[in-house]
Amino acid sequence: MDPYFIIRRERMTTTTVTFSVTGDQQIHCDGCEQRISQALERLKGVTSVEASAHSQRIVVETNPAQSGLDQLRERLDLLGYDVTSEEPA
Repeated sequence: MDPYFIIRRERMTTTTVTFSVTGDQQIHCDGCEQRISQALERLKGVTSVEASAHSQRIVVETNPAQSGLDQLRERLDLLGYDVTSEEPA
């Protein structure tokens, strides 16, 4: 096998992070949910986002080596949301 054509495969490890919206800016509607989802899904390593106006929670599945907690919080802060992360059970 030609060593120049060996493809290195890395196992993608994902973590689920749950945020609670705590500030004055709340998730009010479907548009807010979509805006959050689209903004976070643009980050490298984010595989899924579920934002809920009902529960005021944002659940993100991400590869922490590509987009960690700090990057997710930064993006949510840019959108105007103050959040706290919930520890996994």
